[in-house]
Amino acid sequence: MQFDDAYCLILNHNVVTNVNHGLILVKGPPGILTPVPLRQLLEESQAHCDKAILLPLLLLEWEIKGMEETHSTTWDKLDALEEQTGQHEYKDWPRGDPLAIDFIATTGGLNFCYKMSAREKSHASCLNIILKNIIAWHNDLGGYEESPEIAERLAMAGELLTIKHLDLEYDEKRINMLMQVVSHPYRVLLDTAEESRSANTWLRRMRKSILL
Repeated sequence: MQFDDAYCLILNHNVVTNVNHGLILVKGPPGILTPVPLRQLLEESQAHCDKAILLPLLLLEWEIKGMEETHSTTWDKLDALEEQTGQHEYKDWPRGDPLAIDFIATTGGLNFCYKMSAREKSHASCLNIILKNIIAWHNDLGGYEESPEIAERLAMAGELLTIKHLDLEYDEKRINMLMQVVSHPYRVLLDTAEESRSANTWLRRMRKSILL
């Protein structure tokens, strides 16, 4: 869970009465009582309120949805950086000059994207572990035969997390490519400067030897 927006779920299911008792401990930003519109989510899933697995499934689905919103920020930032460096194939996009970019600002933007991608990757891995635990619990309670719709939602959550991992791998490739593009012109300039210094040193030595 995010450091500034986290919660812990404690759930008890009575198999005799089929009644669920849950406690959610929330840690959110100041002024926000809960980061999850739990009442709204429960109202949208009233047909499954008798299922013990519903609460953890709702929280998992909410986290996956939140990851999509976070990832769109990183995606937009990478799109902007590709425009600035001219590293794209879209005719209707601006095509910048990598030699004219602000090196500090651009590498700062790429570092931001890298950190966000790493954080999302760790988050997705945690959600995969949670999903496996929910599926195991669901199977203990009867699995697909007990609630096929819940089973389908769990399968969908797994597919979304798989897609998320693929998206994050693609982001890493884009970041690495842009890092190479950004750093290459400056390496060329540094190499040229070093060659110039070496040439000047050689010229001074030649002049000195001729004068002697």
